[in-house]
Amino acid sequence: MPVTPLRAPRGRFAGLQVDSPLAVGGSPQVGGAQTVTAGSPGSGSAAAPWGARGSCYARPSAMASIPSGPLECPREDCLSNCGEATPRVIHHASHRTKTGVRKRRRCMVCGVTFSSLTGTAYAGLRRRKADVDRVLQMHSEGMTKAAIARVVRVSPGTVARWIERAAQHARSFHDARTQIEEAVEVQLDELSCGGVGDAKGAWAFSGIEVSSRLWAGLLVAKRTLRATKQFVREVKYTIGSITEWTLFTSDCFKYYKPAMNAVFEDDPAVYLQIKNRYRGGKIVRSTWTRAMGSELAHDDALARNSDSLKPNTAFIERLNLTKRMCCSLLRRRNPSPARKIESLQSALELVRLIYNYVRPHFALRTRRGHETPAMAAGITTRPLRLREIMSWSVPGSEKRRLALRTLFAHA
Repeated sequence: MPVTPLRAPRGRFAGLQVDSPLAVGGSPQVGGAQTVTAGSPGSGSAAAPWGARGSCYARPSAMASIPSGPLECPREDCLSNCGEATPRVIHHASHRTKTGVRKRRRCMVCGVTFSSLTGTAYAGLRRRKADVDRVLQMHSEGMTKAAIARVVRVSPGTVARWIERAAQHARSFHDARTQIEEAVEVQLDELSCGGVGDAKGAWAFSGIEVSSRLWAGLLVAKRTLRATKQFVREVKYTIGSITEWTLFTSDCFKYYKPAMNAVFEDDPAVYLQIKNRYRGGKIVRSTWTRAMGSELAHDDALARNSDSLKPNTAFIERLNLTKRMCCSLLRRRNPSPARKIESLQSALELVRLIYNYVRPHFALRTRRGHETPAMAAGITTRPLRLREIMSWSVPGSEKRRLALRTLFAHA
């Protein structure tokens, strides 16, 4: 099918280079952008650069920060994703939708056909993407599912399904893309969820990398040794390999010490347990006990740290406040507390995604403005939009790696 060219800008926008990943005949998938030079052929007019004066676009394509690589089969058990065959994906068919022409592709190894929405959070939905994005944004701002259903005029069950699907996609995106090159200080803590039913006694484990403010670990579970080890393994997976002495701090929860000794046994890690004394709602005294590492390693870890003059848990406590503000299920005196652990996990996965990649952090101020934690950690170069994250397709080979990572975390 021939590609319909974009209309050339007129007036002061003449000669502008238009880069649209959703052009008619193109693919809305990551990396499928088409470049169409505006103006008549052979005119010789130079295209205005992005962000230049007279340009109607202030930034490049929305998908530029999430590279997808070559097309892969979405099936996890395909031989091309197992390394037993060479990947080969061809064009299969095209069909017209309300938003344009959508292509279907075919894997020549296993014979499965898939579209550009396969593997995204929008696959199979019969509502507009804008409605789904609006629901996810309101949910991450602390609105309840019943309130969102009244505003968007859908049933609360539909809102719950959208949130659950987006949370699974957010988890896959975090596991595939979030990796810190060199951690400096990591703070661990757990927050009581105040749930009822199956969620009674559930706690939200969280870990933050202080220098970048990146929310590294998240797990909603009971306070057991098995759950603590699983949470610490997730934190280790996110911060990657440790080559220099790294400081870890937490409260005096009894299962942190055996979990840290089991997971970071062969790594240069210094672990301190902080005990705070409160009076009138304020900390009047803070003492710490070294549970891992030597005194010399402790001094080296503090010398690398420019955010904390002395051991503390202030940054993770501030993150706990953010969780209570952005998640309606964690509010105190909540008339509708959570009844399932899965609901709490899904709600916090969305909050973590927006916290790390979408919303700029006030404390991360540079010459270019406020950065997101992902930008401070070197993962992205600009704040991402919720639409482009939810439009990211999980490749089949990535599904196999994430499945192996899940088995490692639950071991």
